[in-house]
Amino acid sequence: MTPRDERERIKERLRHGLVRVIVNVATMTTGVDLDVRCIILARPTKSEMLYVQIVGRGLRTAIGKADCLILDHSDTTLRLGFVTDIHHRRLDPGTRKAGIARSEQKPKPLPKECPSCSFLKPAGIHQCPSCGFAPERQSAIEESAGDLVQINGRRLKTGIAAHSRQQVYSMLLWTAQERGYKPGFASAKFKARFGDWPHGLSAVAAEPDPPFLGWMRSEQIRWHKGLKKREASHAG
Repeated sequence: MTPRDERERIKERLRHGLVRVIVNVATMTTGVDLDVRCIILARPTKSEMLYVQIVGRGLRTAIGKADCLILDHSDTTLRLGFVTDIHHRRLDPGTRKAGIARSEQKPKPLPKECPSCSFLKPAGIHQCPSCGFAPERQSAIEESAGDLVQINGRRLKTGIAAHSRQQVYSMLLWTAQERGYKPGFASAKFKARFGDWPHGLSAVAAEPDPPFLGWMRSEQIRWHKGLKKREASHAG
């Protein structure tokens, strides 16, 4: 820790221009009255009170002083806004009460960083006052080259309905071979689905895919339910 008398000597050297920059850690944030014309914020804070106190060291007037340069490397201004925009009508007890107007409960608009030059634009300013950059709205719609076609409004076929007659017949042949069904199983099942026999189709087996297997399971369930109904009717 820097002794108090040494701190006073540093301040005197700053007043006489012998020192141009003072680096401190939480020792010159409050209660310091010096001719400060540039402040570098290197520590973040969520406290409005501390933020105002820190920047306030440079907002004090002095002879020949027109402004103060704030270099915020902590993004505190992005979180809390400009110091000159921080105003409160009443003390904040730390809790929201039902009687507070809804307009006061809404978060205040904050400055935004210019994507071109990193200048902090005041809230509501579209074009950057520093470099003149004006961001354009980016559309979420992606475009690609192609030809327009007419849509008839019918649903796209999915599952087993999307398979061709040859695909269904080939997967029926594979199922019959793997499960040891009778030779006529594939043709009979094909006729039950399409209403005619698989004439002209190739007798080439193909491994079933998930939609076909799901259709086969539903067919088996339907067949077993029908068998139980027939047995119950005969027993009655």
